[in-house]
Amino acid sequence: MRHHEQIRWFCQLRLTLYWNTGAFSDSFHIGEGYPYQIAQKLDKITSQAILNLDVNTIDSQHACGCVGIRGLLTFVQRHPLKASLLDLRNSGDTVGSKDGVVGYGAYLFTEET
Repeated sequence: MRHHEQIRWFCQLRLTLYWNTGAFSDSFHIGEGYPYQIAQKLDKITSQAILNLDVNTIDSQHACGCVGIRGLLTFVQRHPLKASLLDLRNSGDTVGSKDGVVGYGAYLFTEET
């Protein structure tokens, strides 16, 4: 599947989930390859940008999937949705070395009341 086809599929899935339930969740692979302490700082910045629906802060330094995340946040901005953090951690928190970690964030998007 080509990159633009993946983005289209991603957006169609989010639209389907949103229109059928009024909410959806997603997890993102954010920072990758940074030492543990640097990754924690970058992941917090990225996570806060996701929670604030701040498209402009997220670039390839903050998330390898920045195009998809920015597309999702643009969609969320156009609908009465808010983001909530479910979990934020990296591979140094769970297994493996802290020399070059991979960060992950899980979020819930629900209708604002």
